[in-house]
Amino acid sequence: MYGKHCTSELLPFTFGTQNCPIETNNEPPKPVAEAELNDWQAQWNTSCLRRQLISFFGKYAQDGTARIDQIICFGLGCLLTVCEGWPEVPRRAYLQHLAACTIRDTLATYLDGNRPKIYAQDPSYTLAEEAYLLTHMNITVLPDPEGFKALNGNTLVLSFAPNVPVRQIALDMTHGSNGPAGIFCDAIKDDGLGCDGKGTSDDGLRRNVCPFSTDPSSPGLWKYKQESVSIEFEDKRDDGFGNIAVGVYLKKVQ
Repeated sequence: MYGKHCTSELLPFTFGTQNCPIETNNEPPKPVAEAELNDWQAQWNTSCLRRQLISFFGKYAQDGTARIDQIICFGLGCLLTVCEGWPEVPRRAYLQHLAACTIRDTLATYLDGNRPKIYAQDPSYTLAEEAYLLTHMNITVLPDPEGFKALNGNTLVLSFAPNVPVRQIALDMTHGSNGPAGIFCDAIKDDGLGCDGKGTSDDGLRRNVCPFSTDPSSPGLWKYKQESVSIEFEDKRDDGFGNIAVGVYLKKVQ
């Protein structure tokens, strides 16, 4: 139940309170049914985004871009746990992990059979999910912050709408190599400096939506994009990325 909201001409945003009842149900989280996992796999196999990724990485894997030896995923989320009220959450997480596998398998075709290893870091993984990722997708889960510590100039980073500035951290951690080998993330649309702090409103109400995010762009990321080969696309069909614009950026060999 939502509480009262406060709007003032002197305030650029609308503030409100939310009352959350104390949880009294201690039942374990409900697992996603295996039939749903199979359905998500079938959806991914026929998705437009999967075809685009295969085409893009097939074209640029050995065409003037940095070699990718490993793939590290950050904050892709829980893929085997039902999220009450948000049924799309585990589906998106599952499809994003499948995207990492598709990229790995595509790269292996063009890297003399050398298959890049996939690592994933997300504190929300359950033990069952860690075991599933290793057994079914050959993805090794790393504890926080080992994923960040493992970053190097031959890493492909995957992260979408995370709760921390993963893109900026990845760029800083690999500064000596001019950034990671590639980043698959929310589309890099600008240098992050153009925001006036007032946000926008698209619902016709007299209020502003906060323009800031937990993973903002930066001048360094904008420069990285300019020095990369890239592809960007709107996930309008929700192939696993929440109907947002995402992009792949592969660092050119200097």
